[in-house]
Amino acid sequence: MLFRMQIAMLLWGLGINARYLDPELLLEGLDDYFAQQNIQWMVIVQNHMMREKQQVKIQAVTTILMLMW
Repeated sequence: MLFRMQIAMLLWGLGINARYLDPELLLEGLDDYFAQQNIQWMVIVQNHMMREKQQVKIQAVTTILMLMW
């Protein structure tokens, strides 16, 4: 959770509205939440990527929603 909070704080510092969700949440059913909150991008934090490469993935929510269908 610490990485997620640090990334959210970095985005907030740049004036970018950001939220972080529990990593155990499934993406299914979040499409309504994304639409209501006008969330367009998702930062995906994977522990192994942070450890090995110090990287996160940034993906458009529309792409994620298309993959869910």
